[in-house]
Amino acid sequence: MVDMAASEALFVRDGEWLIPSPLAEGPWAAGQLHGSPVAGLIARAVDRVSCPFPMRVAKVSLDLLRGVPMQPLSVAAEVVRQGARIQLLDVTIRDEARLLVRASVLRIRVNSDLEVPVAPAPRAPRPPAEDECLSGEALAAAPAFFGAIDYARTALSGEGDAVMVWTRLRVALVAGEEISPLVRLAVAADFTSGSAVPLDHRSWFFINPDLTIHVVREPVGEWIGVKARADLAADGIGQGRSTIFDRLGSVARGQASMWIGPRPAADPATS
Repeated sequence: MVDMAASEALFVRDGEWLIPSPLAEGPWAAGQLHGSPVAGLIARAVDRVSCPFPMRVAKVSLDLLRGVPMQPLSVAAEVVRQGARIQLLDVTIRDEARLLVRASVLRIRVNSDLEVPVAPAPRAPRPPAEDECLSGEALAAAPAFFGAIDYARTALSGEGDAVMVWTRLRVALVAGEEISPLVRLAVAADFTSGSAVPLDHRSWFFINPDLTIHVVREPVGEWIGVKARADLAADGIGQGRSTIFDRLGSVARGQASMWIGPRPAADPATS
């Protein structure tokens, strides 16, 4: 029997199953996970697949086929092509009965002997100070996942509708395991969707059925920043796009589709 109350993690292991803790719950439907923990599970599965030579993740593209329930989950990763320069992985998340998430992950071989001349990466705004993070009453109505992170969001002066979101995981993804740089990146990248949408989340939903992360390098440190923008169409389809930073500069680009609509008046998330 898994003691969820004692867990300071988004998931705990129970044999081959991963059990979501209350901290993994999201904002759009009771009993369903936030997208960030789901993306973290994909990254964790990739980290556990060996390479025949040094390789690094260049792209993670995941499709959320349905809402991921707060139920035991099975995560599997399979190498579908191993070449001399690339490795292609297929990663899936299932519950006991259904396929929930499918991801395609591309790794590229690292050449440590090269010294490619590169321009300096765009520098990020500084990570927030502790007193700039939302906490307490400000997060009382936020989804449970916000209890697992430090979070700060600011509009960017002179950059149109862009916003900067900084997050830092305060708990493990899986109890008893270290958090890898790729997991930190994937968890934060889900904020590509929705962060810059100029709509009140109490009246509107904006759900992302997919997320793609193009990775230049793995992040350094605990804080991950997402500079996000949103493009919305009147028929309820939108796109979120982002540049993702660590404290040294940009590390990745994110893209997410969005399904947008009014929340039903009886939706308990609005109360």
